[in-house]
Amino acid sequence: MKFFIIWLIASVYFITITPEYRESWMSIGPNRRTISIIMGQLLVFASFAKIVWDSIKGDRKKLKK
Repeated sequence: MKFFIIWLIASVYFITITPEYRESWMSIGPNRRTISIIMGQLLVFASFAKIVWDSIKGDRKKLKK
């Protein structure tokens, strides 16, 4: 739960500091849409990595007993 709360705060922060859109003829760079998509994808990846890490750590504790 702590992980999600920290992630939510970080996502809101990064989404709010990025511009809504670019006003130039070369619209290169992040906007709110791309940042929100990237943060969502990173959340899925980080959650999966945390689940795997916790399961490996739990298996090691069982082996030591």
